[in-house]
Amino acid sequence: MFEEACGSVGRDASEIRRSLQFGWDGEDRNQLLELSAQYLELGVTEQVIYLRGERPVALAEKIADLLPDLRKPGRATMATN
Repeated sequence: MFEEACGSVGRDASEIRRSLQFGWDGEDRNQLLELSAQYLELGVTEQVIYLRGERPVALAEKIADLLPDLRKPGRATMATN
């Protein structure tokens, strides 16, 4: 629908940045990687992960450890353990 709306007003949808904010509780590393990969496949290239739970510093450290995996090209199709 987004692409159709852009086309109807003469706007190139590929020129529009897509961003999303979603939460993570630190429970499942693979869940975060898979969810982020799904959003990437949908064209969401800017993702903000907010920290859910009572230990935000510990969660931020977990996400920092995951950054190399989150930044890998082609990660949307890779299996991660």
